[in-house]
Amino acid sequence: MDKNSALEASIAKRSNEIAQLRAEQRPLTLEIEKLEATLQALKVKDKAITRELREFEIDRFMWNYELNHNLKDKKKATEASTSKGLPADILS
Repeated sequence: MDKNSALEASIAKRSNEIAQLRAEQRPLTLEIEKLEATLQALKVKDKAITRELREFEIDRFMWNYELNHNLKDKKKATEASTSKGLPADILS
């Protein structure tokens, strides 16, 4: 076998190997693209949930603040009325 024939055989073999690897790679590339799209959708959903959680936590904080403020006001009113001789249950 002369040198050119050996090179042609090596080129043909390598071309077949390249074609085989590309054939293996195609479905992997498609799967990666699908997974990336799914990941992007999950990130959008996660961001929306995070935003809603933040809003809910703010609501809860504000309601707790309001509740504590109302309880303090009621306690002060009760203390004031009992110090003036009024029954505590009038304010309830």
